[in-house]
Amino acid sequence: SVSGQVTDNLSLNLGYTWNPATYREGFRGDDGFVLGDNPVLSSPLHKVVLSGEYVQPIGNALEGFFSTNIVYRSETLLSNRDPARFTFPTGETVNVRLGIRH
Repeated sequence: SVSGQVTDNLSLNLGYTWNPATYREGFRGDDGFVLGDNPVLSSPLHKVVLSGEYVQPIGNALEGFFSTNIVYRSETLLSNRDPARFTFPTGETVNVRLGIRH
């Protein structure tokens, strides 16, 4: 993970996670279903987060801000019972915020 204050008004953050976690051989879920040697559910192999915030003073006690973050996740298994049906596809989520704060 890397973060920094690029200018007085702009900060950026970048993070990366690599998670090759699998269930150990022979592991069974609460319902007895064998999960061993499969990827841990809801754990993408790759995750990248990029976020930033730009602030601009407005008068003595207020500042306007614009911030965003982008989260990329690789394919994520949600259930071992039917991987074709319960796999969340690779993709990204974008969040944007705009406002004034004291």
